[in-house]
Amino acid sequence: MPQDSLRLCLTVVALSGILAGCSSGTTTSAMNPPSRNVSSFAGLNTGTNKVVYLSSFNGQPGVGQVFVYSADLNAHPSAPKRVISQGTVRPYGMWVDSAGTLYVANIPQGDPTTGITEFHPGQGTPFKTLKLGLWYPTEVAVGADGTVYVNESLANNCTGDCVAIFAPGSSTITRTVPMNFTGYALQADQMAFDRAGNLLVGAATFQSGYHIFKMNVKTFKVTELTVDLTNIQGPGLAIDHSGNMYVSSAYTGQIAVFAQGAESPTRWMTPGAQDLTVTPDGTLYAMTGGGVDEYRPGSSSPDNSFNEPYYNEGFGIAIGPAQ
Repeated sequence: MPQDSLRLCLTVVALSGILAGCSSGTTTSAMNPPSRNVSSFAGLNTGTNKVVYLSSFNGQPGVGQVFVYSADLNAHPSAPKRVISQGTVRPYGMWVDSAGTLYVANIPQGDPTTGITEFHPGQGTPFKTLKLGLWYPTEVAVGADGTVYVNESLANNCTGDCVAIFAPGSSTITRTVPMNFTGYALQADQMAFDRAGNLLVGAATFQSGYHIFKMNVKTFKVTELTVDLTNIQGPGLAIDHSGNMYVSSAYTGQIAVFAQGAESPTRWMTPGAQDLTVTPDGTLYAMTGGGVDEYRPGSSSPDNSFNEPYYNEGFGIAIGPAQ
């Protein structure tokens, strides 16, 4: 099965697992309660001072784009502000760091990956590419110190789900850390950071379902969160500054919200989603596969949604500064 089609194919997989009474398992590591989000541009709050990036590959080999829309809870964008088509061959997960730099993870299809491309705010041509040593980069996250983390499967030097690490400023992998998790139809999913700066890593397989792992970014020790992920398939994962952890379940039509320290969902949001991103004040943006749902803090259903004819077959979402 081609890995780049996996999230679409998992629709049948996930629903079959639910009907069979399957649920995701956990191990016995204690949860380090998340309490801050760095999965979106650090200076953002609600209003119109931001843009939303949507990745799309249109289902055609070698044809990918990132659409840039104004992010406004009170408006329905009629067209993208601009379209990024360079350095976006097969764009999946994305991240915007504290400086507003956009990182795009490009998966391969038939050819080697074009890697992680980096864009300055407002620019449509990448100024840097991280490629050497990457095999199947699906999601990307960037630490406060500039370290780049890439969640990938089928890595050359790692079995199962792995995180490749690029030290600040480096163009080569400095370390690859296995999540010690593998199986049929393995999918590397979204990442986020907790209060202590640990990296939370999502991954899923057909048999074991969706799991969240915690990697200490200093010791590289990996444990699994003991949270109830029953009937939660991922792939989206985000954490806001209040410590709420959001986990999407694309194929059961829900987003689970775990309050800080909670091991079971404290509330649910609908509908489901692919990737997620959240601003510091808790405004959540959810990729629906054909557009965006926007939720004000505390909302259980979208306060604004838009679907666009320009946008087709995408999974990644990120929020950046106004351009």
